[in-house]
Amino acid sequence: GWWGLLLAAIGLGFAFRLYEIGSLPFGAWFDEAQNGIVARRILDDSSYRPVFVGGLTQLPALFFYVFAIALKIIGHGVLALRSVTTASGILTLFVVYLLARELFDHRVAVLATFFLAVMRWHVNFSRFAMHGIFAPLFMVATFYFLARALKGKGPWNFFLAGGGLSSRIFERQ
Repeated sequence: GWWGLLLAAIGLGFAFRLYEIGSLPFGAWFDEAQNGIVARRILDDSSYRPVFVGGLTQLPALFFYVFAIALKIIGHGVLALRSVTTASGILTLFVVYLLARELFDHRVAVLATFFLAVMRWHVNFSRFAMHGIFAPLFMVATFYFLARALKGKGPWNFFLAGGGLSSRIFERQ
């Protein structure tokens, strides 16, 4: 029964995040458009390879390279940009399940996944092409690998936890 509930929670998460993702919310918001402009410049200008994007953006550049790849694969438009953050939101559901299962049990993990799948704020920001949705993904992944490392499940977990933590530190600077 719990596996069925997990599939239902993941299905709800997919449905809430993917429903008319190309047209809802309406139009492109300022930050989404600005992110698309930076990503397009990365594609169009071979001399433009920023580490940090200044100006109106004021963000580390790694996340714009992912947007640029999406623009190249899917095409220029808000759907390409939103697909990146939607994928991040969906991936967070799986990582929350793993973390909750590592810390508690399968039942708690399914419930945690369900709650995140229907959480209004997480669904909302999974549907906008803005960088904030990456924070929950990296934080949950960091805690997952740290929990595994502290339980003695391999020293490489410390390395992965440090990688997740450093991604959050560099994003703040």
